[in-house]
Amino acid sequence: METSIWSPTELNYVCDYPPFCHYGSGDIRTRRIMDIKDPTSRNYNSSLNYFNEELYTFFQQLPEAQRFYSGTNVAIIPSSTVGKAPVVLSAVVNYLNLNFHNRFLYNSNFLVRNTSLTSAHNGGTRDEQAHMETITVNARPNNLPLILLDDVYTSGASMRACERLLRAQGVTVIYKLALGKTI
Repeated sequence: METSIWSPTELNYVCDYPPFCHYGSGDIRTRRIMDIKDPTSRNYNSSLNYFNEELYTFFQQLPEAQRFYSGTNVAIIPSSTVGKAPVVLSAVVNYLNLNFHNRFLYNSNFLVRNTSLTSAHNGGTRDEQAHMETITVNARPNNLPLILLDDVYTSGASMRACERLLRAQGVTVIYKLALGKTI
């Protein structure tokens, strides 16, 4: 895992993500990210298992992660499409809950996209304000620390927007976590 300690100010992430358009399908990190974005992919399960195991090992080995054991909220950055469920990231949270005695409290209403945007990788905006205007916090997280989870971090616009929205609702401790960070 690329992140070696939990940082409440920096991005925590599992692996570098060399984009498909630059590196093609020859890079294993690119293939894993692409596979988890497509549940019909023949390698979906093995790629999901890779990320599950990486995060499980990370949480197990770090003394800093013990603060999460008393309970932690998880908010998943919503898809650019209204109503599109975060299948992969929900599966990751479920896996962590199986292994850490349901310590991760995910509520799909923490962050909800209320207006669709063209996805950034299809030429849509990477503007933070556009995300601020199209995402709402429909359920206020309790006072536990919160992990803000995304599959791929590129410009950080959606991550920053979601962090701002959650802080406006009173969330004070936010750890940003992505499966892949675009290089």
